[in-house]
Amino acid sequence: MTENLGLLGDHLTLPVMLWIAVLIAYFPAVMQRRVPWMPIGLAFSLFFLPTESNMIPWIITLAMIPYMLFINKNARKWVADLTVAMLAVSFFMTDSIARVNEIAYADMFSIPYTHYLIPIALVAIAEAGFRQKKISSWAHLSVVSGVTLSRAILGAEEWFLPWVFVAYILYIASTSLKMATKSGIFNDRKEATQTVIIALGATLLLAIFGKLNLPETSLDELLSGFNISLMILGIGSYFLLRIGREIEFDMGMLLNWQTIKRASTTFDAKLNAWIEVDNQNDQYLIEFEQNWLSKSWSSLARISVIIPLILMTIAITEVEIEPFAQNPIWVILLAIPVGILVSEILALDKISSFTRSAGVWMLVLMAVPMVH
Repeated sequence: MTENLGLLGDHLTLPVMLWIAVLIAYFPAVMQRRVPWMPIGLAFSLFFLPTESNMIPWIITLAMIPYMLFINKNARKWVADLTVAMLAVSFFMTDSIARVNEIAYADMFSIPYTHYLIPIALVAIAEAGFRQKKISSWAHLSVVSGVTLSRAILGAEEWFLPWVFVAYILYIASTSLKMATKSGIFNDRKEATQTVIIALGATLLLAIFGKLNLPETSLDELLSGFNISLMILGIGSYFLLRIGREIEFDMGMLLNWQTIKRASTTFDAKLNAWIEVDNQNDQYLIEFEQNWLSKSWSSLARISVIIPLILMTIAITEVEIEPFAQNPIWVILLAIPVGILVSEILALDKISSFTRSAGVWMLVLMAVPMVH
């Protein structure tokens, strides 16, 4: 039957038609908020579709997600969150399965150039949805993580793509910290910290895999292996994110991560929908926040300090052994990360045993890249 459809017939395989049939069959119920898991399941099932005929469901999904987020007034936030997150999982898994089957990244989808367009669309939709508060920060970050771990960024052949992506995620992290500083709301601080972790974690991952190295130039011989790009990135990211010095959660709080008591869910016969009943009170929230903040090790143990200092150290330790021993300038450059660490300590109002311990461990982490 598909032979009569010409080129379209190549894309309308049995799995694709089953996927479309489920979408059509359950769409009215979804619009009435009776089957919330259907869009989540369809988004998750995208990576099960064969690469040679997966494009039509992806196009439909990328058209339906903006409708769900920005047009449909009945969409519940948790449904939107999980749908966007499952879309990120599907993109990452589609790439992973293609990699296992030795399928080139450019051939991962059945239409040319969509391997560029789809990750761009995913990030753009997630960014717009998060800024308009249609999705939560964790759903937004799941898209960023899925794209980062795929060959779209981690396996990019063009040297500038990882740099563009790093600039974007650092901008997101900086913006999140500014918003949290302005609002002062505890949950905004929490979401801003999550954004910083994802942004700097992705940056460090790309640096470890050598994706942030610049093309070879005539200065390479003079630099003796010194990775000037990582040094600039480390210094730039530190000063860019320093705005959140009093806002970002430190390692002590992160290692004692806590969750607020969930609200109960009940079915409202009048609304014909499941609704959340808030069982929290102001006193509970105040005690919860104070208990979490009490776990702090000091602002010295922030991720936005640790990873930039590690990047700077990695940049210096890539200098070849002989030039490093003969030219004191490379040893002097270590004064930059050490000086930043000292300035952070001097800026503290109170120095406790936790602070001293954090300072020692910071020096240990900075020394780790030298052990090779």
